[in-house]
Amino acid sequence: MNTQEFMTSIFPELKGKITEVEQIINAVSGKKLSNFESNEDNFSVKIGIKEINPQSKQTGTKLDDDLPFALFYSYMIGEHLDDFYQSIAQYTFIKDSGLFCECVGGQLIDKLWNLSYKSLIHLMRLSNLEGETEEERFRYFNKTLLGDPSFMNEVVRHHRPLIDALQKEVKRTLSYISEILDHCQESISLLKSRFNVSSLSLREISIGKGDTHQNGKTVSILDFEELRLVYKPRTLNVDENFQRFLHYLNGELNLDLKTVNILSKEEYGFMEFVPHLSIEDEEDIRVFYKKIGFYVAIFYILNGNDMHFENVIAHKNDPIFIDLESLFAPQLHHKYMHLDKSLQKLYTKLETSVSGMSLLSTEIGRRHLMDIGGVASNKGQRASYTSAQIENLSSDKMSYKLIYPLVEEKQNNPFLDGQTVDSSVYEDIIIESFNFLYRYFMNHKENIGNIICELFSNQKVRYIHRSTMFYSKLINMHTYPLFMRNAQFKELLFHRIGMNHVEQDIPFLRSEYYDLKNLDVPYFQANTSLPHVFDSMGKEISDVLSVSPLDFSLDKVNKLCEEDLAEQKRLMAISFMNKRESARDRTNITFKAIDNIESFEKENYVKTAVEVGDYLVDKMISIDTHGYWLGPTINLKGKEDTWITGLIEPDVYNGSGGISIFLSYLYAVTKDKKYKKAVQKSLTSITEYLDKFNNLAYKESGIGGFVGLSSYIYTLFKCAKYMQDEGLMNQCLNYIPLIRQQIQSKDITDTDYIYGITGVIHILSNIADSIKGKVKFSLMETLDILGKQLSKSNLDDIELSGFAHGLSSIMSSYALLYKQTKSVRYRDLAYESMNVLDSFYSENNNSWYNSKEQKDISYGFCHGSPGILMGYLLCHKSGIKIPIDKLKVVVMEMKKHCFGKSITYCHGDIGNLEIMYKYAEAMKDELLLTEVESTTIQLYKAHLESITTSSLSHAYVFGAMLGISGVGLFLLNHASHKEERTYLLSFQ
Repeated sequence: MNTQEFMTSIFPELKGKITEVEQIINAVSGKKLSNFESNEDNFSVKIGIKEINPQSKQTGTKLDDDLPFALFYSYMIGEHLDDFYQSIAQYTFIKDSGLFCECVGGQLIDKLWNLSYKSLIHLMRLSNLEGETEEERFRYFNKTLLGDPSFMNEVVRHHRPLIDALQKEVKRTLSYISEILDHCQESISLLKSRFNVSSLSLREISIGKGDTHQNGKTVSILDFEELRLVYKPRTLNVDENFQRFLHYLNGELNLDLKTVNILSKEEYGFMEFVPHLSIEDEEDIRVFYKKIGFYVAIFYILNGNDMHFENVIAHKNDPIFIDLESLFAPQLHHKYMHLDKSLQKLYTKLETSVSGMSLLSTEIGRRHLMDIGGVASNKGQRASYTSAQIENLSSDKMSYKLIYPLVEEKQNNPFLDGQTVDSSVYEDIIIESFNFLYRYFMNHKENIGNIICELFSNQKVRYIHRSTMFYSKLINMHTYPLFMRNAQFKELLFHRIGMNHVEQDIPFLRSEYYDLKNLDVPYFQANTSLPHVFDSMGKEISDVLSVSPLDFSLDKVNKLCEEDLAEQKRLMAISFMNKRESARDRTNITFKAIDNIESFEKENYVKTAVEVGDYLVDKMISIDTHGYWLGPTINLKGKEDTWITGLIEPDVYNGSGGISIFLSYLYAVTKDKKYKKAVQKSLTSITEYLDKFNNLAYKESGIGGFVGLSSYIYTLFKCAKYMQDEGLMNQCLNYIPLIRQQIQSKDITDTDYIYGITGVIHILSNIADSIKGKVKFSLMETLDILGKQLSKSNLDDIELSGFAHGLSSIMSSYALLYKQTKSVRYRDLAYESMNVLDSFYSENNNSWYNSKEQKDISYGFCHGSPGILMGYLLCHKSGIKIPIDKLKVVVMEMKKHCFGKSITYCHGDIGNLEIMYKYAEAMKDELLLTEVESTTIQLYKAHLESITTSSLSHAYVFGAMLGISGVGLFLLNHASHKEERTYLLSFQ
C-alpha cells in the first residue's frame, strides 16, 4: 500500500480529496503530504541480537514459559532491567530490590504486550512454521524462531517502528519509576510526618495501566509495609485546598464530609490510598447518597467535571473523589463560534450544569451506551468502545477480534451485604441535599466567593480539550501491524486529530499531535487566575479562555438563584430517568364506564395547555433569531429506552418539531403572540437546514414522518396553517421535491413509519387534501413514486404487525395511495396487507401478536392493538372495507388492557384514548365517545392537570410523542374551540 492509498483509507470521509488531506496535515503538523512518501526515519534505538538472555542477571526476574512471545520480551527488557536494578541500590527505603524489580518487570511486559501482540501474531502468520499440530507450530515460533538471533535480527530490521516504540516504552517507564523513587527519597521525612508513620519500607509499585501523559507518566500506587500511597505526577495543591474547603463546610454546616491526607509538592504529590469499604446498614446508604447531593452542589459552584465512576471511591458511607484536577474546568473562548449564538448558549449551559460534571448518570457511546457517571452502577454494563479479545491462545491460529467488553465493576457504589446499592432509589435524598447546600451557597455568596478566592487563586488545573477516549482510540489504533512497520503511516494516522477541526481547535492541534506521536494522551493545564492554557511541554497558548477559570466559578456563585436551582434540580431528575422502575411512571387509570358521569368544564383543558405552553416558552434558550430546548433526548435507532440530556433535535417524535406544532396550535386557540414568536424561532434552524439541503456534503438518510426530512416538512405545514403564514406555507411546499430527490437518489425502500416511507405517504396524503394546482400534481407524482418503492417490499417478509414498524402502517399507506390515485393496484395491495396481518391475529386474545414469533402482545400505538386499529380506521376512511365485527371485539379487549401505563402518545394513555376516540367517531358510537371522555377526565384529574410539576418521568420530556407537548396537543384536541384538530399519530 502506497502513501496515497493509505491516505484514502485513513481519511475515508474525504473520499480521496487530496487537497483536503493536505490542509489537515498542514494544520496539524505543518508538514506536506510529500513528507510521508519515504519510509526512512531516524530511530532512537539500534539493536543487534547476540545472545538469548531470558533471565535478568541480577534480579532473578524470569519470564513465564507459558507467556506467548516470552523470548521476544526478554530481548526488550533484560538488559534495561539489570541496569535499573543496579541504579535502585541508592534507595534504602526499598525493602527488597530483587522483588521490587520483579514486580516492575512484570508490569513492563504488560505494557509491551499491549503494544506488540497484534504485530507478533501477524509475524507468526507470515513465518514458515514446523509441527504437526497447531500447538506444536506455535511452540516452534515461540521457542525456536524467537530464540534464533538471526531471525530476531530480521524482525528488528523489518519492524523498526515496533522495536523503537517498545524500547522507548521500556526506557521511559523505568525512567519514570526512578523519578518517583527520587521524589520519595526527597520527601521521606515529610511523608512520615504527614502520614503519621515512624518508618517507610517500599515493597512494590503499581504503575497505572491506563493512559499516560507527559512522556509516559501516570498515577501510581506505592505499596509500603506501613501504608499505601497514591503518587501523582502533578502538584496536588488544588486537591489539598479542596480538603480545606470541605473542612470549612463541615465546620459551618456539620456535613461530615471525609477529608483525605495529601502532601503536595511543586511538580508532584502523594495522597493517602482510599480503599473501597462496604457499609454496615441501610442508614449508611442514605448518608452516602446524601453526601453525593452535597458534592453535586460543591462541584457545581467550583465548575468541576470528569467526576466519572473511576474517580469516585465508596469508602463506607463516604464518597471520596480521588482526582480533582478537573475542578474549575476552563471554558474555551467562543468554543462553539461556528454555531449560532442561541446554540452556543445551550451547549455552554449544558457543559457547566450538574449534567456536565459526569457525577450523575452520564451515558456515552453510539452503538452501545455506557453509563460512566460517578454514581453509575457498572454491573453487567457493556462498554461503548471496542477492545481486542485474544482467541486460540498458544496456537498458530492465535488471533484477536474486536468486542464490546463487559465493564469491570468499579468501586464508586456502596456495598451492603456484598451487593451494590444503586443510586436511583435515593434520587430524592440526593436532590434534597443538593437543594440544601445550593441554598446555603446562594444565601452566602460573598463569603463563599471570598473563600474560593483565598483557597483556589493561582492553582494549576487540567484543561480537557476533547474526550480522552478519542485520543486513546488513536493510540490503540497505532498498535496494528500496518503502523508498526511503517513510521510514516503511523504519523499520518495521528493527523486524524485534525478531522472536522474548527477554528477554536487550531491552537491545540500541534500540541495534540506531538503528544500522540509520543504515545501520550494530550495534556493541557491552566492557571485558575489566567485566561491561558499550557500544553504538556509548558508552552503557553495565550488568551484562549473566555475568562480565567476562577472568575468563571465566581460568576457562577454570583448568579445562584431560585430559577437556576429549579433548572439544576430538573436536570438532576432527568439523569435518573434511565434508572427508574417503570412502575413509578404508571398512571394506574382504568377505562371508565359512564355510570357516574362527572360535570367538567373543558376550559380546564385549555388552561392546562396554556400552562404547558408557558413552561415551554420559559425553557426555550434563545438570544437571537433561533430557539432551542435542553432536555432528555432518545435515540430511536439505538437504545430506545435510554435518555440522554442534550439538545432537543428538530424532529416531530421527541423534538422541537412536535413542540412547535403544539405551540402553533396553542397560538391559534389563544391568539397569544408569545407562542407564535417561540415557534418562529424554533423553525429557523429547520428552514435554514432545508434551504441548504442540496449543498450539504452529508444528508441524513432518514426521510420519515416522525424523524427525518418529512418530519420537518410536516412541522412547517402544520405551523403555517395554525399561524396562517402564507410565506411559510409556500416555503414548506417548495421543500417537498427534496423528498423525491432523496427517495430516487438513494432508492429508499425502508417501510418504517417513524423513519421510512410509510410515514412520508401519510404526511403527503394529508397535505394533498389541503392543496390544489401544480403543487398538488407534483405531490401526487411523488406519492406514486413512494408507492412503487413501498411495493418493492414483500409483505410476507415483514416481521412485525404494529403501526410504527410493521404491517399495519403498510396497509394504511396502500389505502391512502388508493384514496389519492384511485389505482386498483394500491387497493389490492391494501387488501393483501390486511390478509397477511390476519396471520398475526390471536382469537384467544382478541388481539394481534407483535411478531411472527407469536409470543408477545402489546397495547400501544407503536406496537399493538391501538396502532393496528388506527390502521384499519385509515383504511375505512379511504374506502377499504374493514372487519367491523372483529374490531368491536378488539376494542372491548383494549378497554381492559390499554390503560394505566404511561401518559404518552407512543405507548400510553393519551395515544390510546385518541385512537379510541377516532374509532368511536368513525363508528358513530356515542356510548364509547362518552366513555372516552369520562376516562380523559379521570386521566386529566389524576395526572395531566399538574403535568408541568409532576414527578412522572415523561413530565420532564418536552417532545410530542413521549412528553408534555403531546399532553398539550391532546388537551387542545379535547377542548372546545373552532380550530382544526391535530391528530399526530396519523399526521392529520
